[in-house]
Amino acid sequence: MTPRSAQEIRLAHELGAVIDLDLNKHKIRTTRRIIDADIVVDQLNTIVEFDGAYWHRDKKERDLKKTTELEDSGWIVVRVREKPLTKIHKNDVLVNNHGPIKEIADRVLAKLVQKTLLPRRTIARYLKSSNPWREQEALKAIREYQKAKIEKRASRKGTLVNN
Repeated sequence: MTPRSAQEIRLAHELGAVIDLDLNKHKIRTTRRIIDADIVVDQLNTIVEFDGAYWHRDKKERDLKKTTELEDSGWIVVRVREKPLTKIHKNDVLVNNHGPIKEIADRVLAKLVQKTLLPRRTIARYLKSSNPWREQEALKAIREYQKAKIEKRASRKGTLVNN
């Protein structure tokens, strides 16, 4: 199970409120290998990566290499980077650490309008609203993800104990 942060899950649900995307699609074939991507927006040929400040603090080179590989395979990559992380690419969106998900989604959607063929009219109503649209769905998905993670960990420990 690939690690997913609560903020990444929340962002995916918010983007999914206004863009058609498969919340469970994370595998992308590049010219060299299969890469795990955070949020895949097939209709825009775009990947949104969420770089949490804690997990990505020492991963600048790895993140940049992943971006380059995805772009070399024809994808547009938008990285959401929590402060104090800094920008590493022209399409980066800097956000506050654990900032309000509606604010983060607004900034990402604005970047998608700028970098892709996503028409602003598609997201205008969302941008005018003041609250997240899919918070309940996101919270349910986070709980399910955490439960699956605990069960997987418990099953691994059970296997180790039984051997």
